[in-house]
Amino acid sequence: MLLRTGGDVPVVSDEMRTLERVSPSSVWGLWASAAAGFRGLVYLLVVGATRGVLALVIAGMQRVRAGVGPMGARLDFAAILGLLQWCGVLAAWGLVPLVMWR
Repeated sequence: MLLRTGGDVPVVSDEMRTLERVSPSSVWGLWASAAAGFRGLVYLLVVGATRGVLALVIAGMQRVRAGVGPMGARLDFAAILGLLQWCGVLAAWGLVPLVMWR
């Protein structure tokens, strides 16, 4: 049904919900806000993942170079590389453990 409110605003209703016309500027504002939020999320995910991987690799290499417990350092470094390889496989399959939406 096409109706008008008390303030002479046109609305459409199907007796279950009522839709009111909104201004284009408010819709553009919502889309701009959503785009900014999405860009921020992508930036944080990419930069955070990159920094995390780099930190793991650098920490492993420093531990190997330090020579403190060389066998333990090599095992730590191998474990870090194995973990990165495993995350890469899961990402390729679309099963990264931290993906909580789909």
